[in-house]
Amino acid sequence: MNQNKHIHFNMRKKVIASTTHQGWRESPHVSYIYEADVTDFYKEYKLI
Repeated sequence: MNQNKHIHFNMRKKVIASTTHQGWRESPHVSYIYEADVTDFYKEYKLI
């Protein structure tokens, strides 16, 4: 019983989907990891 369903989008949904897809495709994807140096902080913490 495999039924194929056809979903018809109206023009507004097509435009939004196209714009969203284009944005994900063309925008730069950046990730940044900051690792703080807590060596001095840890030394001071151990003194407390």
